[in-house]
Amino acid sequence: MKAMLSILLTLGAALAQQAPTRSLVHQAVIKTSAANLWADFTTDAGVVKAWGVAKAKVDLRVGGTIRTHYDKNGTIGDPNTITHHILAVEPGRVLAMKAEAPANAPAAVKLICEHGWNVMRFEPLGPDRVRFVVTGCGYGDSKDFDAAMKFFDEGNRWTMQRMQQTYAKTADPSDPSAVERLLDPIVGGTWQADGERQDPAAAFRIEAERWLPSAVEIRMWAPAAGRAVAPAGKIVVQRDADADVVAFTAWDAQGQLVRGHLRVPAAGVLEFAGAVVAADGGSAPRLLTLRPNADGVAWDGPEGRWQLTRADKVPAKLR
Repeated sequence: MKAMLSILLTLGAALAQQAPTRSLVHQAVIKTSAANLWADFTTDAGVVKAWGVAKAKVDLRVGGTIRTHYDKNGTIGDPNTITHHILAVEPGRVLAMKAEAPANAPAAVKLICEHGWNVMRFEPLGPDRVRFVVTGCGYGDSKDFDAAMKFFDEGNRWTMQRMQQTYAKTADPSDPSAVERLLDPIVGGTWQADGERQDPAAAFRIEAERWLPSAVEIRMWAPAAGRAVAPAGKIVVQRDADADVVAFTAWDAQGQLVRGHLRVPAAGVLEFAGAVVAADGGSAPRLLTLRPNADGVAWDGPEGRWQLTRADKVPAKLR
């Protein structure tokens, strides 16, 4: 990361001698992982898919190029090919490029291609979301630069919207509506169960309550020493409009903090995919799955594996 920052700072200092004064920033949340979107930037077919161009040829390395063509009848390498020279790469996270305008480009586009460059950032928002940010640098203060800024403002907006539409066509495990459909039946009830533990008769219990229009709190009790049932933590679930996911924050019995978001990786499976947030800045994956079924809800997580039944249907021996 330090090496990448050094490269970008050196690059910025060198290009700053051309006296740029303005930048153009566009961003969008794309419904795929940062790794998947980055992978599409590394192949010809992936760039065609992600960028919305007709043809592409990729050589993703510092000093390499990404060449594109918007004409399906054109040929990569002809005068109307757009060549993006790769200036810096942080795999999976940052890509800096300087474009070489095609012969048929307007004068204003050729001007910014001569003086400017672009930095693309891939910011992970979870397993199925990435914030894609493009910063166009090097815009001077003149009517020609104004025209170039207007051209790329419109063009980049189109590209971002098309990218969102393209990736939204695939199955989206983190779709908030699908998540909420599986979560809603659990809310407003107390659930109790037997589990696959050393003592199969020990009762595990959760209570799920909606305490804000957009938030749900799930409180857990689990067997402790002496077969007593003690608080085992809680989970707060809330929709994150910015990332377009249903996020959660959890605290377990040991006080560990876990953050992540909910997914529906398969029909009828609600997955809490997160990571323990460690004091030293590290993290470790943590997973909980709920599967609604005819008898209630199957719970499978760090607390154990349980078949949950609504409390008013639990056999008397478990109460």
